[in-house]
Amino acid sequence: MLSKIVLRHVAGIKKGQIETLAFVDDEEITLGREVGSKVQFDPEREITVSRKHALIKASNNGTTFTLSDRGSTHGTFLNGKRILHPVEIAPERDAGAGKIFKANYSQSVRENE
Repeated sequence: MLSKIVLRHVAGIKKGQIETLAFVDDEEITLGREVGSKVQFDPEREITVSRKHALIKASNNGTTFTLSDRGSTHGTFLNGKRILHPVEIAPERDAGAGKIFKANYSQSVRENE
């Protein structure tokens, strides 16, 4: 199964862009300025995003998404509150990092592989 989550860039170089991230069950998608991040931010201009900022993981056959902070300087947030441990991203909830993007989904979209 393939699951998707929508990432909306609300500031920075990609402001206004929308990315749809496709996940295979138990896949982890990294976000940060580090080369090789699945969602990479500009390493020189988007300094509120750490090199290894956050991680989104799909599980339970693509019905659950978990957000984790990877020791970022400016924090990873869920509904405006900084998270200190992995948390589930529920439908209609906003997740973000360094005030650069918001990720959310209204329902899990699954497709057969």
